[in-house]
Amino acid sequence: MRKFLVFTASLLTAFSFSYALQPVIRIFPSSPADFGPTTIDTTKTTDFAITNIGDPTAGPLRVCGVSVPSGFENFKIVADGCSGSSLNYGVSCTISVRFEPHQKLAYSGTLAVVYDDDGDTVACNTQKTATINLTGRGVAIKISGAGCDPSRFICDFSDVNVGTNAYKTVRVCNASGDPLFLLNPAFNLIENPVGDIPSYGIVTTNCNGASLNFFAGNTDDCVNNYCELSLAFSPHDVKDYFGTVNINDANGGPGGSANVGIFLRGSGSYPSADIDFGTVPLGSFIDRFVNITFTCPDNGNGIPGETITLPASLVSVSGTYFSLTASSCPTSCIENQTVSCNVAVRFQPFTSGVFTGNVIIAVPNGTSIQRTLVGRGGPATQNFLSLSSSSIDFGVVPRFSSVGKVIVVRNITSSTLEFNVAVAGSGFFTSVVGCTCNDNYVSNGAQCIPSTTTPPTSIRAYKLRPGEVCSVAVGFSPPLSARGTLGGVLIFDTQAQAVSVPMTAQVAVSNPPTTPPSLPSVGSGGGGCSMGYGNASLILAWLFVPLAFLVKRMTRRK
Repeated sequence: MRKFLVFTASLLTAFSFSYALQPVIRIFPSSPADFGPTTIDTTKTTDFAITNIGDPTAGPLRVCGVSVPSGFENFKIVADGCSGSSLNYGVSCTISVRFEPHQKLAYSGTLAVVYDDDGDTVACNTQKTATINLTGRGVAIKISGAGCDPSRFICDFSDVNVGTNAYKTVRVCNASGDPLFLLNPAFNLIENPVGDIPSYGIVTTNCNGASLNFFAGNTDDCVNNYCELSLAFSPHDVKDYFGTVNINDANGGPGGSANVGIFLRGSGSYPSADIDFGTVPLGSFIDRFVNITFTCPDNGNGIPGETITLPASLVSVSGTYFSLTASSCPTSCIENQTVSCNVAVRFQPFTSGVFTGNVIIAVPNGTSIQRTLVGRGGPATQNFLSLSSSSIDFGVVPRFSSVGKVIVVRNITSSTLEFNVAVAGSGFFTSVVGCTCNDNYVSNGAQCIPSTTTPPTSIRAYKLRPGEVCSVAVGFSPPLSARGTLGGVLIFDTQAQAVSVPMTAQVAVSNPPTTPPSLPSVGSGGGGCSMGYGNASLILAWLFVPLAFLVKRMTRRK
């Protein structure tokens, strides 16, 4: 009997160790990491983060070493903050890799990370290797311009007031030894997202059909033999705008045209004004009072203290959807005395957008006084998340099984959105939330959880940038006592609202038995077997059935 108990304890110990939790490595950016088009004989550097996303109770993740294997001389590690590091749960280290092409070619390489994830106290006694494929492309095109990053082909307009235009001139030149042949048209513009109100435009260019030779000075700032592209940016709302200008080069090297894209970005900003009406639902209105102070004009005849008649058009309002509703300004005043009065201005938008205006006081024989106005027209109820489904039906689900569905979520606001994902309802659950973790949250492989090293800056675990999309996998597994139709709800809790998605499922119920079930006897006594919900409980339950027979047999021998 003693041997049997020792055997059982050993078996259970081995079983529990097989489920030991370990640190888990994550490398970002993941494979393949594309450096994109890079002008030859220039460099582009990308940072790679190594993070321990395993279990908080496991030991550290050891980074034994990092390298770019020989044969990939165009990729070099220029900063290594990871080799020899011990990363506790949620902790990251950084590697910087530089790409430097010298020909018009497509390049590839590998970043190798050797690590130890057994979590014990001995560093790098068991070693594994994770690899990230590196790609990049050498191109002959070089750009130059204010607000442009030539190494990454990015031109930034920064903040521009809604309803106004900003312009940018970009030079294009040749950085290689053979001619650059630009097609006609040399550029085509793509708005992103497609279907958005056009915000970027090509004004003029002398690049169509141009042939540009190489000059040594072009390696600095396109000072010789270049052509120019004039771009306009006109935001229509307070949001971020993105676009791409493709440069069509017919001599881009192996693989045909280079098709280098200049990435455009800019933001619509709210114009500053003396009076801000904020956001007003379409069709509604808001009134604000503007205080006006001016000096009563002197008619110049040398007689002091005369009464001056003020014109009926003394006060006026300009701008779309702005109107004058009341005025306490007098119809006359005494020369050289101060006049103070209030003007009521109404803002009543009927279309969405940002609108500006002015209150104008046309003082006779004096300088007109202006007060600037701004207001925004918006929907009465604004949606912040766009969901691919307004409801979820899992259909008929058999017992002891699970089904899942995926819902796609998009941030349709003009700012980064923080949110939580929750499920209410018996049997309903989320399995994977494929959304970006918020600051100081880390992924455990399925959900975002707080980091143990740095406290989160928000109570919401996820975030989406403007226009960004992510997915949420939800599932249903019938509870043992469930019957008929069950209901639940998937909840997205944002800073401004809670978006709910109702869920339903039907539990398949078999006909009741007509005879009592026949249960096998597993030993003397009135006890029975109980089975838990977890996999370990099920295995242990089945393990004790043959153990019971062994106990009975050994008892008979005595």
